[in-house]
Amino acid sequence: MRVLIFISSCLLAIASHSQWIAYPEDLEQFDYTGEKLQQYWPQLTAATGLPWPDEAFFQAMMIKFPQLATELRHKAKEDTAPSALKETLNNNYQPLALAVQQVWRLHYQGQYEQANQLGMSLSPAGLFPALYAKLIYTTYLVTGNKEKEDNFLEVDQTIVKILPIANDYHYIIFGDAYQKDIISTIYILINTKPLKT
Repeated sequence: MRVLIFISSCLLAIASHSQWIAYPEDLEQFDYTGEKLQQYWPQLTAATGLPWPDEAFFQAMMIKFPQLATELRHKAKEDTAPSALKETLNNNYQPLALAVQQVWRLHYQGQYEQANQLGMSLSPAGLFPALYAKLIYTTYLVTGNKEKEDNFLEVDQTIVKILPIANDYHYIIFGDAYQKDIISTIYILINTKPLKT
């Protein structure tokens, strides 16, 4: 129960952070509506090899990560839980799969804030794409070092709490390593004084 309360407080903290910057209109715009997301999925995930998040994927995840499944059931029982989560209580993972696919769709279309918000509402099932959207957004669109640092630390706090219940889910481990590498770089940039010549 304490883990659930802590994860919920982390989610609220992440959701309430500063104003998000819109994806620049002068950059290429992407359209992954409808079946286009699945069509381009192999190219979009070539570096990560992330499996297509369909109903079978989530059913397998619930078997492989029983603690994660328990957290999902707790979240699904909340009055404010999205209907896609509530359906998992009936062993119907199709709505959840469609909702998580929408998180990825928003992410790949540059709608990082919407991806993050929707993914966090589907936690823990939408946690990875939500955090990934925040990491990519922060890396490429946030310019201030303090805001970058704050965003990466928020992601870190969430990952630290989810790792014990998904400790061998390599995508969460990858996200953890990614944000730690970036935050280390920021600390170096902030704390390094130029050499006197």
